[in-house]
Amino acid sequence: RARRAWKTAAASWAFGAFSLRRYVETLSELARHVQIEIRSYASDETDELVLHEIVSNPPDVVGFTCQPWNHSDHSKLSRLIRRLLPEVLVLHGGPMVIEIEQYLKRHGPETLSIAFEGEAEHSFAEFLSHLVYKSPELAEISGIGYFDAEGSPHVTREREALDVSALPAVMTPENLREMGSYVLYETSRGCPFQCSFCNWGSQKAR
Repeated sequence: RARRAWKTAAASWAFGAFSLRRYVETLSELARHVQIEIRSYASDETDELVLHEIVSNPPDVVGFTCQPWNHSDHSKLSRLIRRLLPEVLVLHGGPMVIEIEQYLKRHGPETLSIAFEGEAEHSFAEFLSHLVYKSPELAEISGIGYFDAEGSPHVTREREALDVSALPAVMTPENLREMGSYVLYETSRGCPFQCSFCNWGSQKAR
């Protein structure tokens, strides 16, 4: 969900979600087996609307980009989804997912299925490969935490530092048409691009 100050007409898209999808698109074999749909809601949208759209056409997986301003709402929605659709996997990722073991213990399996540390293109792609090909095992995917069948939390090894300049460009014509004319991109890991239209200016884009 967008910041509380924004209304429905000005809801922004979660750039991190587009980055995840764009990375998967570059893995052509995996991309043929998955469909990733991105939704964005302003803070004045009701939980009922969000739940209705999910429940009326249940996906295999629902993921939330957890930011400081939407984390509480997303946690509440996650619990409702887990209660109504226990077979649907609920993922949390983004800046609020730090110290994964504590995050899992604080929220519990009644809230989420898997937590991804920060921005996690590689981990997310490996998770989709786990769903599609049954390989790798969850325990082999770095930078995630999950619950076993008994509800106990497990945290995998730390993910290696990512070279962000090796990530594919997200600002494709297709993505820009979906995002609209204004794109909010907040990141704690820097940006490898030097777009002339960036609000920070090209000299600060890194």
